[in-house]
Amino acid sequence: MRSPFATVGPPAPEVLMTGSTLDQIIAAVNQNASRIQNYQTTNATITVPGDAMMPALRGNIAAERANKLRLQASTALTGPEVDLGSNDELFWFWVKRNDPPAVYFSRHDQFVGSAAQQLLPIEPRWLLDALGFMEFAPNDFHEGPVPRGNDIVEIRSVIQSRIGTLSRNTVIDAKRAWVLEQHIYDGRGTLLASAVARSRMPPEAFT
Repeated sequence: MRSPFATVGPPAPEVLMTGSTLDQIIAAVNQNASRIQNYQTTNATITVPGDAMMPALRGNIAAERANKLRLQASTALTGPEVDLGSNDELFWFWVKRNDPPAVYFSRHDQFVGSAAQQLLPIEPRWLLDALGFMEFAPNDFHEGPVPRGNDIVEIRSVIQSRIGTLSRNTVIDAKRAWVLEQHIYDGRGTLLASAVARSRMPPEAFT
């Protein structure tokens, strides 16, 4: 009998070998990411760590290369709670529980120093990276891979962004070149954002 929880289709290919170099891992990760053109779910669960008063939200997420993103989340009792989006020109977000509630928006080239950045101190592009669109930029500094055990490695990067020099630690499946974790720090070493995959999903989960 076939398990109803078994992955449909062939297993994901192992594109890396043990002992792969930094350049080989980066090339494999970038190739995987380049295959993802869009992402959509109508069954997202969104929580706010550290806020016991904020209930879990149910939401819809749609994303597309290069800067197109829409995230809407609500609860059955309180209605819409979050509306966040991005297109080629603008980035915006609305959070019902902000005081006062307002729509914050900015052109991508004017995000640094804007009121939107004060409330959301990460670049909008990183939200797409968290969904699987992340690629290693050739102009950034990368070092590693550092073995983490269980066929997992870590690459540490120094990123030149519009908000300054940042550091990113990327945890990767050393066989399939899947990005499992991303952690971004500012110049003082303060954690700005993290994205963690709760399970190693097969490529069939994305389009």
